[in-house]
Amino acid sequence: MMWRDTALYGDLITFTARARCRRFNRADIVIQIGSQFRVPHSHVFTLEDMTLVQARGAGFGNWAQHSDRAVSARLRRHQRTYREVDGLLAATEWAAASMREDFGVPAEKVNVIGLGGRYRETSRAAADAATRKNWEAPCFLFVGHDWERKNGPLLVRAFRRVRTELPEARLVLVGEHPRVEAPGIEDYGPLVLSDPAAQELLATLFARATCLVVPSRIEPAGLVYAEAGQVGVPSIGSDAGGAREMIGPGGIIVPVDDEYALAEAMRTLADPATARRLGALAREHAATLTWEQVAARVLRIIAPENEMSR
Repeated sequence: MMWRDTALYGDLITFTARARCRRFNRADIVIQIGSQFRVPHSHVFTLEDMTLVQARGAGFGNWAQHSDRAVSARLRRHQRTYREVDGLLAATEWAAASMREDFGVPAEKVNVIGLGGRYRETSRAAADAATRKNWEAPCFLFVGHDWERKNGPLLVRAFRRVRTELPEARLVLVGEHPRVEAPGIEDYGPLVLSDPAAQELLATLFARATCLVVPSRIEPAGLVYAEAGQVGVPSIGSDAGGAREMIGPGGIIVPVDDEYALAEAMRTLADPATARRLGALAREHAATLTWEQVAARVLRIIAPENEMSR
């Protein structure tokens, strides 16, 4: 909704927060998600995976539909919030760089904390699938609900190129999108988070995959890359956003919207030895992308005295 993007909406959230300030007064520190409002508390940190400047530049959400005046008002609100809070928590260095460079926030006030991938319980079916995984037959996995932003159509075109050389390759699609029917493509549609059977199936698909491919037009971070790394699956992502940091050494980054580069990366990771090697690196990197690790980093930033007393 465009209304939610306005500075007036931020004023409303701030007003509501003040009306409920007694709840916040019980807390020693408040971490607020976003910077379009300001929680009334003496110790506040913001947490974001993308700044307004980055969102507008990438055409994320409805920002292209707003007037320059409306955007300027929202930018001023974010600037004021950044100035007033104790510190800024950024999901990636990509977001942190914008906070420093686009908003002029002092470097010492900006902290990169990372994000944690969703841990998936390993069911018997998923464990069996991982044991029986055939690295010789490339199995590319796409997981994402925003088909256009995640560049699903580009991936399908790139896969068709790859399959002309590797007819044994498969592409597995998971998420909300127009149904895709083509040789080598398995389309499972959306697998609902609240459905245990659907989530067990998703865990099995991760275990079967030899590579995750989500070449988004813009990806602030991308928890799915960490989830793939947890089970030793390398990833391919684009250079638009913070995916590079979530993938780390366990995969390949390609230029955004470059079908030929994407197909080439898929060919590279169709090689069993390469996929296994990068999968092992992905698992190591994913070990740093857990919510326990994120919580520890946050505590060191917001309450260093507690860390020192341990």
